[in-house]
Amino acid sequence: MKRFAWKTFAAVVTLALVLAAACALAESGAVYYCGGAMISGVRVPVEGMEVDYGAESSARGCAIRAINDANWKNGVRWYDKTAGKMLKPGDTFSAGHTYRVYVALELEEGYVFFEPFLAMVNDMPGSFEKVSQTEMRVTCDFKCAPPVVSVTDIEAPKIGRKPDYDVTVSFIGAGEKYAQRDMRSGTEGWMNGVRWVNADTRVPLDPNDTFAGNAAYVIEILFKPASGRSKLYGDDGVVPLTPSVNGSVDSYWQKNSPKSVAACCAFPKLPASAVVGGVNVLNLDAPAIGQTPDYTAYLTTGDMLSAPLCVLEDKTHDAWQNGVSWYDVTDGEVPLLPSQTFELGHAYKVVAALVSADGYTFAGDNGYGGYIESYATLGGARMETRIINEQQMYASYTYGTLLKRVFYPKVTDIDPPAANAKPDHDVTLAADGCALDQNAGVRNGIEWYDMTASRVVGEDETFIPGHKYYVRVYLEALPGYTFCDEEGREAVGSIVIGDGLSGTGTILLDERHASYARAFNPVAMTAGPAAVTGLDAPVAGGAPDYSVYVSGEGVAANAIGQFEGSLWYGVEWIDETDGVGVNREAVFQPGHQYTVRVHVRPNGDYSFVDGNGQFTLTGTINGEPATGFRYNDGDTGYLSYTFPPLPGGAPLLKVIDRVLLIVDAPQAGKTPGSNFILDPIMTVCQENMSDDYHRNGVSFIDQASGEAIRVDGVFEAGRGYEVRFSVYAKEGFTFYDGNNELATRFAVNSKEPSRVSPYDPDDPQHAVVSYVFYLPREGHLFPDNLSGFVEYDGGLFLVSGGDVVTEANGVVQDPDNPQVWYFCARGQAQRGYYGLAEYSGKWFFIRDGELNTAYTGLVEYDGARFMVAAGRLLDEYDGLIQDPNTGLWYYVAGGQVQKYTTLVLYDGAWFFVMDGELATDFSGPVLYDNQIFNVVNGQVIE
Repeated sequence: MKRFAWKTFAAVVTLALVLAAACALAESGAVYYCGGAMISGVRVPVEGMEVDYGAESSARGCAIRAINDANWKNGVRWYDKTAGKMLKPGDTFSAGHTYRVYVALELEEGYVFFEPFLAMVNDMPGSFEKVSQTEMRVTCDFKCAPPVVSVTDIEAPKIGRKPDYDVTVSFIGAGEKYAQRDMRSGTEGWMNGVRWVNADTRVPLDPNDTFAGNAAYVIEILFKPASGRSKLYGDDGVVPLTPSVNGSVDSYWQKNSPKSVAACCAFPKLPASAVVGGVNVLNLDAPAIGQTPDYTAYLTTGDMLSAPLCVLEDKTHDAWQNGVSWYDVTDGEVPLLPSQTFELGHAYKVVAALVSADGYTFAGDNGYGGYIESYATLGGARMETRIINEQQMYASYTYGTLLKRVFYPKVTDIDPPAANAKPDHDVTLAADGCALDQNAGVRNGIEWYDMTASRVVGEDETFIPGHKYYVRVYLEALPGYTFCDEEGREAVGSIVIGDGLSGTGTILLDERHASYARAFNPVAMTAGPAAVTGLDAPVAGGAPDYSVYVSGEGVAANAIGQFEGSLWYGVEWIDETDGVGVNREAVFQPGHQYTVRVHVRPNGDYSFVDGNGQFTLTGTINGEPATGFRYNDGDTGYLSYTFPPLPGGAPLLKVIDRVLLIVDAPQAGKTPGSNFILDPIMTVCQENMSDDYHRNGVSFIDQASGEAIRVDGVFEAGRGYEVRFSVYAKEGFTFYDGNNELATRFAVNSKEPSRVSPYDPDDPQHAVVSYVFYLPREGHLFPDNLSGFVEYDGGLFLVSGGDVVTEANGVVQDPDNPQVWYFCARGQAQRGYYGLAEYSGKWFFIRDGELNTAYTGLVEYDGARFMVAAGRLLDEYDGLIQDPNTGLWYYVAGGQVQKYTTLVLYDGAWFFVMDGELATDFSGPVLYDNQIFNVVNGQVIE
């Protein structure tokens, strides 16, 4: 398996998650984001070229804004940074100046810009400026390029062909003001202002000459100064134009005379003769049983990958296609039709009919007084050739007899090496066309090898702890089958051996015999005994202890995480009296008996099982003998010990940390509220009582009269009202400490209560929490024209028409600031709330009552851990993921950290997670799916 580049992986995953989260938040219905634009089609400024206003944009959620005025055209404008002025349509670019292009963008309906915004112009990084909430401008700077003189339509040199003097000349930008074509003819090889020169001898060609073999040629196109200019080149000898000859980047200028220059381009050296050299026939599929013949060949000659010197001659006969024909040589070279198929046990020949290109032959003078003939290859193999005449040649190749190939034999039921166990030779083979080779000199075709001792293992020997072994499987092809392809190369692929992993060390003995090997991890040594120390014994009223020290040969603590609340970092407590696991937040109860389990794992090459698969680990806990148990899913286990029962007494209660109470604030002319909501994190309280004056344990008292308000009564302006909550702690919990003093922190609508009742020995689980509201004397609580979120009396409320919008619950958008979302209850932002909240089917991260779109990382909520990006729960993400705040990696499914301790596959590699967290500090063997894997720093390494 491959090793991981952790830092690169972390950066890529984190960036991908932030962008994915932005899109996902948009898809939830909250907002749509546009995060970048690719601008293309902007013409680079060239001296003398008229300003061009072409541009195209590729972006989700925004498009080019079609501005047209004195400076803008089609949403594009140009600015001359050197001259400090804006360009207008019809202006031209000036030499030496730097220009800035502006492209105006506007958002599509429902989108907002996502920053940082990525801007590219002609595949170069650009800059951007935000004009408004819906408009943005992308900019990029260009230096003005020199004008270009372009020469095209030139025929390349070819042996025996006359030079080409009919070329096309054009100017880009202000080139015509510097030069014009010189059309002189008849002197020193010039014709129409064009001359061809032998690159080695520098001798010009006459227009009636032909190109010779084994020579290279240069074309020169003559230019003279434009009218009114005395010379083309400057004082520094540089021509202020860029030459382009047939589009070659190797074009260059050559001074011809004091007043003229030539645009030049050198062509590759021609071959020694006009004889076609080696012809490569490519792209033909070899015969395969049941397949029809392949005719889709193409040709190359020598090292030339284009413009071959010969072509395939297509014939009209039914057995020919694209100049290719197939023959069954087993039946006496009978031609195949395109619809026929290749048969098992037959051999076939392919023939290609070739025709030389104009000016070339398949045989003739080699240019040095000798005689040569062409040859051909097929897939690198030499073909038989038959030259019909100088322009026609046949090339053929005969394939071997078709046999069925053996693919992917699977060997199973191999027992991996184990201490004191004998090597396994009784295996199962599943494959078409092969069997275990009984003549390989080993029993049943299976050979075991001790890599540590460098010797073969005998059938009656046993595996030695600490030694490393591999198994080799010898296979024999059945009649009509082979392990080779048509060229004699190994073609069977890899083998599967026992544990589902591919075999290694493939050896092809011959076409009918092959062997495959699989190396195993070193045989584990028996670990133990283990000693667990430092564990605090249960004490009534005390909390469970999870800090232990594990020692012993080959034994280490297996710090697996929480499992159903009773397991924490490898230590698990069981209440034997109630028959349940002990939550880590609970306390030991008088009269109960408890068992502790300490989970352990083997280190390095050690194991808890012997060669017979028996669990052998023993040990002590705080010096007392412990019992060892083996898990069903691997070579790990735990040591357990049952402590004596604790002294009897009254059951102990756990103090509730905090409780948030929420109620509709009194409003003049309205009846008392009926909703009673508990803090969603601490649901250990219960409300009670509903009658004419109470609803779910809530009642209101008129401060002036001291009388309770009926649930159908009406609040009056200018009065104070005390709300009283009657709450009970659930069984096993309390609001008061051992001194009967209030220990629970209460809050009413996120504010400190006015009063909490003292401890009542006759009703110890009951508390009454009070808070006083005051109503203004007249009108609404707020001005009628006031709307949005408003600060009032230390709280933040959603207001409309002067009143609090009490039906606003959950995640609510600030109408005055659409990028801000609050978590509300009855119209009030819950500034003390921290956790996750649902909106439109998606979950978002709330901190201090506000949706935090800037946060990416791990969030603990309701006893679990979740991964969020850009403030949204990554419920679409499964696999390993890194918390960018801590650098730790977690295994999540649906965005929630899974409390697994196992191996997980991610991006082609395997990793070891403990309690859902990547165990980067763990190295050693891990048992998974009944096989042992070698883990180094949390990753499986072969």
